[in-house]
Amino acid sequence: MLTQIFSQMGFQIFALGIPILLITRFHVGAMDMGIMRALQTVPNFLFALFIGLIADHIRRKTLLLVADVARALLVLTIPVAWMLNILTVNELFVVVLLVADLTPVI
Repeated sequence: MLTQIFSQMGFQIFALGIPILLITRFHVGAMDMGIMRALQTVPNFLFALFIGLIADHIRRKTLLLVADVARALLVLTIPVAWMLNILTVNELFVVVLLVADLTPVI
């Protein structure tokens, strides 16, 4: 239970931080912000049925643990790319899409 609280809190910080990063570092416009928001919401509609089928056959704790670890590794690519000075808007879009895929809808 406590791990889920921290996981959701981290996701909320991620969801708030990405738009701020896009605006301050890359000076993106409304179109790119719309694309980023769409990438956060579209996976729930496209993949929910398929992921639901998989989730029915796997233990819930195992699934949540794997998803949390995968999300953490994906989010970790952002500061690493920033430090190496290779962070791009496209990488952020891919990370946002994959993190949205791995985020459980509660």
